[in-house]
Amino acid sequence: MKKYFIVISAFLVSAMLLFSAAAFAGSSSYIRGDADGNGSVTIDDVTMIQKVLAELEPDANGKITKRSNIDGDVLSITDATAVQMYIAGFSNENKIGETVEEQVTTQQPTTRSYELPFIPCR
Repeated sequence: MKKYFIVISAFLVSAMLLFSAAAFAGSSSYIRGDADGNGSVTIDDVTMIQKVLAELEPDANGKITKRSNIDGDVLSITDATAVQMYIAGFSNENKIGETVEEQVTTQQPTTRSYELPFIPCR
């Protein structure tokens, strides 16, 4: 009887893993040019961009680069200059200070089906 329980339990666990949800979707937003993520574009954001470029500030998860990459290329001093010009009141062609909505999808690892070994019962 114990062997049946073990086999059925193993089968049920495998079935739950196979039919688990594959993806979760949500939305994430940030303010374009807000390098430090505090909700406003200030001279501190320009300093943060410069520190990342000089490798004085780590950007391990890439959030600073994403929020402060104004022109869509790699993060550069041009992005810091664009934010400075925005703060000084020059034209805002790059939509600095506007909220950017993006879809975020995280995927779980794919599951594989395995054949359970046959356990004879006595």
